[in-house]
Amino acid sequence: MLVFLDRHLLTPLPHMNWKQLALEQAALIEQLQQRNNELEAEIATLKKNSSNSSKPPSSDIVKPTKDKNRRQKKRKIGAQKGHRLVVSG
Repeated sequence: MLVFLDRHLLTPLPHMNWKQLALEQAALIEQLQQRNNELEAEIATLKKNSSNSSKPPSSDIVKPTKDKNRRQKKRKIGAQKGHRLVVSG
């Protein structure tokens, strides 16, 4: 049983086994520290790519680049103004 106590709630609970509570909290802290270490290791591996490690470029996660400096085309895609529709038939 895990018990989380606020500092103001400590006095009305004289029947609680404080030693047991301390042991449970120590076990919880150990579990949380272990999980934190696992997550930090996972983050470290996810941040690696071919430019900052010895991984080959083929192992990189490919993301399309957003080129903001790309030139705007003068014409829109599709039929342009003044285009006559030619129907053969």
